[in-house]
Amino acid sequence: MPEARDESGALTRSLSHPPSLTDEEIHMNLAFHIVRVISMMTMPPTEKMLGLEADALLQSLDLQASHRVLEIGSGCGYATAVLARIVSQVVALEVDADLATRTSRLLARLEVNNAQVTVGSLAAGEPTRAPYDRILFSGAVEEVPDAVKRQLAEGGRLAAVVRTNGVGKAVVVERHGEAFGVREVFDAAIPILPGLTRPKGFVF
Repeated sequence: MPEARDESGALTRSLSHPPSLTDEEIHMNLAFHIVRVISMMTMPPTEKMLGLEADALLQSLDLQASHRVLEIGSGCGYATAVLARIVSQVVALEVDADLATRTSRLLARLEVNNAQVTVGSLAAGEPTRAPYDRILFSGAVEEVPDAVKRQLAEGGRLAAVVRTNGVGKAVVVERHGEAFGVREVFDAAIPILPGLTRPKGFVF
């Protein structure tokens, strides 16, 4: 497994100057770019901004080749493909069963074999496979569910866009025992993922 790197730039340079790569690496790089292009082409208009924000969110995670990553809201597979090229294992959670099936088929066809797409509640995460070194919300939330934060491994990191009163801020959450540090990293404007709005209080 290659070391973690800036995939958006390094792979493009690798394709432009391939002599130093093996045939297998060239094939993997081509498959990686194909799945990114196809997923962007099939992405609904309301989700296209996510593709532009995804690289910045991924950078904030400081991904390493040994990491196990949970992606929440995999959609058309854009970030799934990026993650799979960098880390050892990706669990991609999607609430839409049809979309999850299409994404799984696309990844399989392109031999992205270290990512598995599962169907379930985004707010619940995927606790049966926890803990994870990194967690990525591929979309916005009104608050990060406590159940998902607790699926982080010790020292693990989570990235999400949190929207408050219509304003989105990308945040990084780091786990240290039972404490979770939070820091803002940049402004972002992307749609809220299904089921991840803040519960409404009682109105009298």
